Amino acid sequence: MQKLYEAILKGLQESGGFYNDRIEGDFKSYLASLQSFVKRLRQAYRNNRVAVDYSSTEMQAAYLIAYYPHYVKMALKILRILSSNLNFTQTVRACFFGAGPCPEVAGLTQFLAEQFPKTERLVANVYDIASNTWTPSRNITHQYVIPQLWQGQVELNSYSLNLCARQSFQGIRSSLEGADLYIFQNCLNELGDTLPAQENVNFLFDTSSQGSIMIIADLQYGQNHTFVQVVREMINRKNDFKILADERSLAIRCSLPPLVVRRNLLTDPLGPSFLSPRVNVNFLLLAACKNKQAYNYSDDVPF
Repeated sequence: MQKLYEAILKGLQESGGFYNDRIEGDFKSYLASLQSFVKRLRQAYRNNRVAVDYSSTEMQAAYLIAYYPHYVKMALKILRILSSNLNFTQTVRACFFGAGPCPEVAGLTQFLAEQFPKTERLVANVYDIASNTWTPSRNITHQYVIPQLWQGQVELNSYSLNLCARQSFQGIRSSLEGADLYIFQNCLNELGDTLPAQENVNFLFDTSSQGSIMIIADLQYGQNHTFVQVVREMINRKNDFKILADERSLAIRCSLPPLVVRRNLLTDPLGPSFLSPRVNVNFLLLAACKNKQAYNYSDDVPF
């Protein structure tokens, strides 16, 4: 995890739009200037329905340092849980929804480095309602983080998509088809109208390829439990999907950030000021595999 933090900090220092564009002050001062943005994030995340404006690079930098590393670790743990069901070839194709700066993509590349040495290429299609907004942070993932985790080739394609717009998935059908993985992680609590989102997930079930795996993982918000319960019932009504993992309570232990972060940004080890390093991340997981084609009775000839 230290390499992950180092890559993020290096990206913030060298990428345009972050610290690189500041004229005054050193990097430690820059980290200290992000304290108010971390506080705003943590206050927003206390609500069951989360609404955050990520348009400023300061807010994105705060997220990259205070949250992103743990979600890379969360994705890695999920993939390890599912490892016996994964059978990747030379090229892996994956779709990520509500992915923002793409910590899940980074987690997948670390997993490939660990367990699939023969995989050489990842095609990652990333969908987010604020896709353009997250471009600076997504570039840090692509240019700084991933090269520290995996030596394979990554094609990172970003698309603007509103998960809560009716039939929005129909318009991106060609980019959805043929993927090995479909991943929703840490985005459900930012959904507005969840009914169209549920319809879109159902469309994705019908569109996905045989053998593909869908992963829905999120934090322990009430809305997230409700959404996952609806998807669970949806899967149970289908005859071509098998649930691989259904965990209501999982957790990861968060690694401490580097000393420069603890001295200048996440400075409160006890936590009451919203500036403490995170200790644990508790989350839920639902994963299913499309294991066979649905049987079409109209093709049945009984004589």
